[in-house]
Amino acid sequence: MTPILLYITQVNLAIALLCGFYILLLRKDTFFTCRRMYLISTPFVAAILPLCRFGAMIPAGKPLIIPFVHPEGDINVSGTSSLSFTDMLEILIFTGAALMLVRLLFRLCSLLYLHKQAKKQTITGQRVMLVERKTCPFSFFGWIFVNPHLHTSDDIREILVHENVHARQMHSIDILLYEIVAALCWYNPFVMILRRETRRNIEFIADRETLKAGSDRQHYQYSLLKANMIHGYSVISNNFNFNHLKIRIVMMNKKQSKKVKMLKYALAIPLICGMSLLVSAQEQPNERKTPASTSSKGKTSDSLSVEQKNGITLDKDVHDFGTIRESDGDVSTVFTFGNFGTMPLIISDVKASCGCTVPEWTKEPVEAGGKAYVKATYKAKGRPGKFDRTLTVNCNVGGSNPLTFTMHIKGNVVD
Repeated sequence: MTPILLYITQVNLAIALLCGFYILLLRKDTFFTCRRMYLISTPFVAAILPLCRFGAMIPAGKPLIIPFVHPEGDINVSGTSSLSFTDMLEILIFTGAALMLVRLLFRLCSLLYLHKQAKKQTITGQRVMLVERKTCPFSFFGWIFVNPHLHTSDDIREILVHENVHARQMHSIDILLYEIVAALCWYNPFVMILRRETRRNIEFIADRETLKAGSDRQHYQYSLLKANMIHGYSVISNNFNFNHLKIRIVMMNKKQSKKVKMLKYALAIPLICGMSLLVSAQEQPNERKTPASTSSKGKTSDSLSVEQKNGITLDKDVHDFGTIRESDGDVSTVFTFGNFGTMPLIISDVKASCGCTVPEWTKEPVEAGGKAYVKATYKAKGRPGKFDRTLTVNCNVGGSNPLTFTMHIKGNVVD
């Protein structure tokens, strides 16, 4: 698994766990403001957690950067290669996210166009965008859109109070945040659940503040029922008649949760700490060497050296990067070996001991006297500490003489 795919997986798993915590413990209370803070922080916590590493404290020092120098100038490191499953998966994820972001951009442009076409008017001291189309009242940041011909004066007063709560408390930030997260994680159903819960929760807040402002409870609920007969304009706005009306009415009539129950929000702290330790766990170097396959003379070896092995000469089997800085990003080295036999050499596969090491290798058969390479790239960012990774090379000479051997890269990453 590539580092970017590993990061995406960890982010989505964190979102799933945080969503499960919300559904199990927080979904039914009336601490709407606390719930809002939890929902807003969830995508940020999930995005940051995989970047946390609790490695040992390493004294800083001037790093020794070993530059990438190809051992042989005639080796073509950029050889052609076919797309792997992980490559196709990454392309699918990023293509879907790009399409969803474009879709969101079109919706924003549509909203801006409606704002440009709407007539501006002040009603009961509130700046309002008057629209002619048949649409339910909605707001986006400080803009409140309403068709006055569809509502009575009393209904409009309650509508403006309700939408002004959305505008004053910047609820559009919540919606826009989850629209972006839903576009990036379009394949994750837990993101869709959190987006729905976010929209519900800000409506709970607006309903509570509207009733506190003096609106009659029964009249206000009746206004919601009437508005529910009108379709909304945009899913990225705060709609007065937002769906799940039954749940909103239940919440309006629900008894306030006891303040002592607010302590359950503190349980999110050990959950986040546990996830931090989980995602920061790094694979330890494998101390056991992988034995090579038996040679044509019946001999075996743990790894190849500069000596000739099974028709192959290897310039090195260990590369030490020394001390490198995490901020320098990826570091690479190339292992070069030649085919001194009489049959073509084919590298069938190169497997790294962990996802932090990305191998590239010669894909085409190497004729007798030719040279092949294995390039190892170590992803140093976010992985402080010493490392020792192995690359297991599976190849054969002439298609009938299989051989497996290992190579090592090691070093020390500092902040």
